[in-house]
Amino acid sequence: MHLKGVFGSVGAMYLVHLRLMVPPDATVPLERVRQLIRVSALPYERVEHVAAHQHAPGRLVVGVYLLADRLEEAEVRAAGLCVRVLAAAPELDCWRLESASVPLVVPFYQRLLSSSDDGGRIGPGPFPSS
Repeated sequence: MHLKGVFGSVGAMYLVHLRLMVPPDATVPLERVRQLIRVSALPYERVEHVAAHQHAPGRLVVGVYLLADRLEEAEVRAAGLCVRVLAAAPELDCWRLESASVPLVVPFYQRLLSSSDDGGRIGPGPFPSS
């Protein structure tokens, strides 16, 4: 989705997943992690929203929604923000950023197609007879 504002193009909205390794004894609530990232965002990072959820024991995923002109720019800015927060917040000592990437949506659409009434066929309708 490309957004247009009063002053012209403002970029596209990206969701960047920050995958974090969390120490086993970590007791920081998800809401606090989300808040630390949100309030640490600088204006040029153009962060619109932050969400966090436990992915697995010792693993946390933080979703950063931000505006950027390119996907790579969004990933780099979100990773930079995360590294800055991890370095500055004493309660996140020993936490580590594993990756910062825009999630692929292909599996979602493949699931939709495989549950359709046409036998899971991917593509246009029936073949025309010859």
